[in-house]
Amino acid sequence: MTPPFLMSKFPPLDLAEDLVELYFSRNNSLFPLLHRPTFQKQWSEGLYKTDLWFAGVCMAIFAVASRWSDDPRVLPEGTTLTTSDGSDNGAWALAGWKYVDAALGE
Repeated sequence: MTPPFLMSKFPPLDLAEDLVELYFSRNNSLFPLLHRPTFQKQWSEGLYKTDLWFAGVCMAIFAVASRWSDDPRVLPEGTTLTTSDGSDNGAWALAGWKYVDAALGE
């Protein structure tokens, strides 16, 4: 069973689906680590809810794919995107780190 702490750190389903798609289209196509049909079957069956190792793989996917996302929900909570003068503060460099931290139990 996946611990409730880790499950609480999973992104909302719509964002999770987007991140899975981004991972397979942007990363796995260049460096194929996962067999997409197998992953998709296990994902759709909800294996992440009952298998800690699969949940860890999902967190890794979310973290890597966040690099390609423009959804601010991939940023750590409370992150602001601009400085007081309206310029970019580099917050997007933090995209996905919350999933790494969750997988490491931090």
